[in-house]
Amino acid sequence: MKRRRWIIVGAVLILLVAALVVPRFLQPDRGHLDVDGNPYFWVGVNYPWKSYQDFGTGAWGHSGVSSPGSYPEVDADFAAMSDAGVRIVKWRLFSDGRYSPDFGEDGRVTGLDEQFFADLDAALEIARRHGMR
Repeated sequence: MKRRRWIIVGAVLILLVAALVVPRFLQPDRGHLDVDGNPYFWVGVNYPWKSYQDFGTGAWGHSGVSSPGSYPEVDADFAAMSDAGVRIVKWRLFSDGRYSPDFGEDGRVTGLDEQFFADLDAALEIARRHGMR
């Protein structure tokens, strides 16, 4: 009889702990992203591309973010978004694959072209300057 009582007490304690702890792990995401200890809402802007050619070089040459023609346009877009309170931007790096990455004859990715990182650096610099992530 004593053993049965301890089994019931143990089961109740396990259920109590589970009722207090498990819900914390099942809580829905509140939409925050912690950055440097500060919460940011995940809500932001989907900036899919400026010209489909934002990162890298393709059949039509280089007109990526780091190019003199694209940089000021992207910078102006980010300034306007920042002024509107946007702090998080989703930006597609590879769009449809015509500009980057590079593919081999077998269809596998072989690398990134010589302009890709210059464009990526320019994009990150613009975002940082305007207080965006």
